Amino acid sequence: MLAAAGAAARIVIYEYDRVAGAGGGVVPGGGGGPSPATEMATRSKLTCLAYSAVERAHLIAGDYDGVVTLWDTSTQQSVSGLCVGALCVGADLCGGPVAQGGAAER
Repeated sequence: MLAAAGAAARIVIYEYDRVAGAGGGVVPGGGGGPSPATEMATRSKLTCLAYSAVERAHLIAGDYDGVVTLWDTSTQQSVSGLCVGALCVGADLCGGPVAQGGAAER
């Protein structure tokens, strides 16, 4: 699976084989690319995404509001979230940093 996110406040997940077989990938705004396998609405625009090295269905997302959310892509539900203010960092179960997001200055 391949996950993508941006200003639309959603996570879009593609099947890797469909993207790789699409003649070079997806062109943003260009249409004609493969359809997403699933989409998940998020609470805010995202700054980063990373799959867990331990659980293949878990995806960590850091957002502009300084919140890291753990998603279960098999159920399309958020598992947990952690707000740490101006900077957020997520870690997988092995303790390695996998996602970082920053809040806008207020």
